Amino acid sequence: MTIKRMAVVDGANNVLNVILYDTDATWSSPEGTRIIEDGILGRGAAAPNGTWDGRKFAPPPNAPKSSPSLEERIKALEARLV
Repeated sequence: MTIKRMAVVDGANNVLNVILYDTDATWSSPEGTRIIEDGILGRGAAAPNGTWDGRKFAPPPNAPKSSPSLEERIKALEARLV
């Protein structure tokens, strides 16, 4: 059994859902959709309401910006102490 993170994408390349998929299973995606493996070849991370351009995933509009890493937050706190 191999479990992979997959995006369910419609015919207009909108990401409808993100699922965990057993690649050994025989499940078929709903009519008019397909599943695309997420997170390989630099595609990025799929998210519901995002899009697929045929090569990579784009986040949904108005998605929150990523949070600073722990190291970046520690450096910012240390800078305030000086």
